[in-house]
Amino acid sequence: MYLYDLVAQSGDESLVEDRRGRIHRVPCPAERAREVRDCPTRYVLDAAVRDLCLELLCLRTEVIRLEDACYRLPHGRMWIEWIARGDPLAGTPPQRAGMLVTASDDGRSGTMQGFSQDGAGEPWALQLFFEFDFDRPIAGNAPLLGMGFDDARDAAAAERLFRHAVPRIDHRWLAYFRTEGGLPRAGLEQMLRAAAPDFGLLCAFLLLLSLDCTAAEPRQGIDRINRARLRSGKPALLDHVELRLNLGGHGAGSSGGAGLRGAPRLHAVRGHVVRRAGKTFWRTHHLRGDAAKGVVASRTVRVTGDREMLARELA
Repeated sequence: MYLYDLVAQSGDESLVEDRRGRIHRVPCPAERAREVRDCPTRYVLDAAVRDLCLELLCLRTEVIRLEDACYRLPHGRMWIEWIARGDPLAGTPPQRAGMLVTASDDGRSGTMQGFSQDGAGEPWALQLFFEFDFDRPIAGNAPLLGMGFDDARDAAAAERLFRHAVPRIDHRWLAYFRTEGGLPRAGLEQMLRAAAPDFGLLCAFLLLLSLDCTAAEPRQGIDRINRARLRSGKPALLDHVELRLNLGGHGAGSSGGAGLRGAPRLHAVRGHVVRRAGKTFWRTHHLRGDAAKGVVASRTVRVTGDREMLARELA
């Protein structure tokens, strides 16, 4: 089951108890469930794409230049998820992680909320979310409260990148921490280290998404699976058309919609860079197709790619 299904199905409140025994309602996945369900496109990264995104973030940060035209969110709202590596020494198994991203009309700014799974496999909303702006630095000269970038080969490039994002914490978490005597710096840095890499991964993924790609024919919805789940008393999974997008392919262009190009039903097309007559411009996300023949309300795009080939294209 994808993490987005877990978030979409979540309905319980998140409650925490402070040292005085008072109960606080804090942000929980259920608050974003409707937004996840309404996402027109949900990207699921395979291990090779995830690893290359992390490599770009940590070892080749200098190639992520936010002033370039490819760094635009292709949807007004989008979901990205992957399987985070576990830590065998700490006894932490691999778990799904993801983010919900909302964007401005031009795709150059927005907000990002990260999600993960707890020890029981249930969805968990990270305590920090990020506001970002690719056009201007918004975090001042000390991004992320001066937190170091020891994992990055080029610490200066990583610092420049993260100046375009600023962490925020919900007022309900602030109320809880006040009753606990405040949020210690060590605790804040721990929260930042859990949430900040997601912004870097988002930027790296936008770079990969700008490469040539090929799209396999979409697999239709999961009606049979959902009928079986409903018969057994389980909630239905989000219905969607599943498309496989192979990054680093050739011949399909970079629109990412080849698999649905001939489809007559109304469907969402992601925003993309268009180069025509020597000019480059951004075509924002839009709808295409005939609503009278049906509507593709959402789709899941499984993003695959050959890591070595992608690395050569980025060289």
